[in-house]
Amino acid sequence: MENTALKKKKEIEEKVFSYVEKHHMLAAGDHVLCGLSGGADSVCLLYLLLAIRKHIPITITAVHVNHRLREEADADEAFAQQLCSKLGLPFYREEADVKAMAKAEGMTLEEAGRMARYQIFEQLADKLKATKIAVAHHANDQAETLLFHLCRGSGLTGLVGMRPVREQIIRPLLCLKREEIEVYLQAVGQSYVTDATNADSTFARNALRNQVIPVLEEKVSSGSVAHMGQMAEIAGLACDYLEDCLQKELERCAKAEEGDNGSCLRLILPAFDMLHPYMKGQVLLACLAEVSGSRKDLANVHVQALLSLCGKQVGSRLDLPYEILAYRSYDSICFVKKGQKRAERFEREIRLTDGVESRIALPGGKNLLLLLRKVPQAGISMENIPRKAYTKWIDYDKINGSLVIRSPQADDFFYFSDKNRKLVKDYMVNEKIPKEDREKQLLLMDGSHMVYFLGRRISNYYKVTEDTRHILEITVTGG
Repeated sequence: MENTALKKKKEIEEKVFSYVEKHHMLAAGDHVLCGLSGGADSVCLLYLLLAIRKHIPITITAVHVNHRLREEADADEAFAQQLCSKLGLPFYREEADVKAMAKAEGMTLEEAGRMARYQIFEQLADKLKATKIAVAHHANDQAETLLFHLCRGSGLTGLVGMRPVREQIIRPLLCLKREEIEVYLQAVGQSYVTDATNADSTFARNALRNQVIPVLEEKVSSGSVAHMGQMAEIAGLACDYLEDCLQKELERCAKAEEGDNGSCLRLILPAFDMLHPYMKGQVLLACLAEVSGSRKDLANVHVQALLSLCGKQVGSRLDLPYEILAYRSYDSICFVKKGQKRAERFEREIRLTDGVESRIALPGGKNLLLLLRKVPQAGISMENIPRKAYTKWIDYDKINGSLVIRSPQADDFFYFSDKNRKLVKDYMVNEKIPKEDREKQLLLMDGSHMVYFLGRRISNYYKVTEDTRHILEITVTGG
């Protein structure tokens, strides 16, 4: 019997050591923080790290986080401390007000506890200059996580479950089933504490752990847990590959812009439309995550709504989580955070002196140059009129009031031809100037009559003719 136990102990140690090597979890000189709750999983982890230390020279420090949620919390802490004293290992105890965190962050106690533990681990690792943080998730936990994600509506990333290595965090026990952990502890003759709340199947994860997974192992396949672990590894490799593809596609079809209206992420539809349907969904989720700063609560329902928005008319809008507004522009979908300040409207009055160039600084580092001069007695040669987009001549004698350079207003108009009067806002629509960019345009105005739409066109009414006696030359430079 004793030989069988020792043989099983050795097999498990070799299995875990191979898993650690396969995923490059540990290297000589690493300082490992081991999360130690006192339960079977964490106690097993601590013993296996000690076994690994025989092969790889590492430093081990145990950390216990007291959540103050159960009556047994202090007893669990005392057990963990005594165990480390017996094994000759450094021990740190930390405390977290999980109830307060859950209330403040609007999350469950389980979520808050997980967040608190990792925050403490990371802070202590930084303080102690530890290089790795070992946590005791095992194969049954991985299967539980996969099922939980799948049942709640998961994409491929949810099937990855918990990574064997994520930054500093390592999970050496993901290759072990819960039964193997118990066998190992029995073989080394080590007791552990039991959290009674783990038996309460009113909690979703406990129901999966205590009811669903045992049925799968008994009725479907005795390798169900192992197979789900294999699926997680395959999904992880697939996701790594697809993430590389995703980053390339994002560079091609998503552009971050910063303007007077704040930050905007623009999804260019002609490029987006060429993507595979799967990649379209990933690009949309990535855009939402970029604007929101989180992927939590972003799901397929939001992808489908955005795909629908892509086919709607210009100006259509969609409200999304995290106060994100998506709207359809001419050739793009724009993602913005609600409540961003609107552009400040630009307006400057122009004062002219005959023969003296006036200069006005414009937004974006541009300058407006205006020069008023008389037409020679010989008159104007129509061939000399500038044809450049940023240099225009107008008939100054037709100006009725004082000239102003400003942002567009609702009733601004101009003459498209001699008799065709047109609203500037309609012109911008026809020119496919995105709605969010229209307030940024600058117009040279004579009252409500547009003289010159900077960089585009002048009103036909102000065109220079053979009868013109005063020319106003307008040039836009810089920017």
